Amino acid sequence: MLVSPETAVRWHRTGFRLYWSLLSRHRIRVGRRRIAKELRELIFRMVAENSTWGAPRIHGELLALGFDISERTVSRWVQRAPRDAEQGNRWKAFLRNHREVIAAMDFFTVHTFTVESADCTTAMIGQRRRKRRNALQQPEISVRFGIPY
Repeated sequence: MLVSPETAVRWHRTGFRLYWSLLSRHRIRVGRRRIAKELRELIFRMVAENSTWGAPRIHGELLALGFDISERTVSRWVQRAPRDAEQGNRWKAFLRNHREVIAAMDFFTVHTFTVESADCTTAMIGQRRRKRRNALQQPEISVRFGIPY
């Protein structure tokens, strides 16, 4: 059988076109199956209702409920969970819950008019907060000055 080069190239192109069209019709998904939408919504709900829980805790709870899912998958969906717009409320709640044990200290140097320097230490203890004039909360402050050198 004798064919021209153009005919061989046309057959070749037709064969590749047929191969790729059949392959695209019967595409088999590669990798792990996607998790069900209900499971994703359950993860989002757990994140929203239990803001202190991380991915390991949520993974453990899902295993206890009978879901077979990896901790890495849970961690990915926890990161994608819609967050509360009020991030500041969490910080305020943290400060309110721990105000008895919060303390802040600062060490700085003050240069005087006589060209001496004084070492200063400031300690701020947030145990009691009092409202003063239009509700700005001021913690108690105690200041000790070091010996000038």
